[in-house]
Amino acid sequence: MSALRYKNYIAGEWRRSESNEWFQSTNPYDGISVLGIFPRSGGDDADKAIEAARQAYEKWRKWGLVKRSELLWEVSRLFQDNVPELARVIASESGKQIN
Repeated sequence: MSALRYKNYIAGEWRRSESNEWFQSTNPYDGISVLGIFPRSGGDDADKAIEAARQAYEKWRKWGLVKRSELLWEVSRLFQDNVPELARVIASESGKQIN
């Protein structure tokens, strides 16, 4: 099975890094299993992400308390619905095994 190639998620879009370079991440437990191929991001990518976050904050802060709380409850539900998969990903990237 080939490793998935990931991109940066900035301003609602999946983007390559400005460097257009990639690195392969392996599971620290065995040093062999490839977790994925990731963009080698740098300062330009971080600057774009920070600017996107600033712009998103301007919209977010204008939403009322009810709308923001509803969105956060939905995010919480998505986390709860996906606990096994999230646990698998977190364990793999930290070199742990789930018994």
